[in-house]
Amino acid sequence: MCTDDGDRPGLQAGPPVAKKDVLGTVGETEGSGTPKELPPPPPPPRRRGARITLNSASAIARELARVYRDARTGRLPTTDATKLAHVLDVLRRCLETSDLEQRLSAVEASLAGKGAM
Repeated sequence: MCTDDGDRPGLQAGPPVAKKDVLGTVGETEGSGTPKELPPPPPPPRRRGARITLNSASAIARELARVYRDARTGRLPTTDATKLAHVLDVLRRCLETSDLEQRLSAVEASLAGKGAM
């Protein structure tokens, strides 16, 4: 019985191929047989001039809807969409708090002008 591939006719050892290491990452093998680390993938291309204005609740809602659509269609990984949705929610709450502060200040100023305080 033949157990070594080198014993069979027609089979020759070729160049080293990519192997998975213990953690499951893939790398090319060097001469010593240890995996060589692959470079990270390039970042996705950025759109130039597409500045998003998030200064109102409706603008934040539109951006959140865009993130949702991009995630549903696969243009944006769901992990990234989750992170962006969280940041948009924080922005919405900050905007809401700022708006309430302004309104409360206006009410207080109005009441102070009438002498009710």
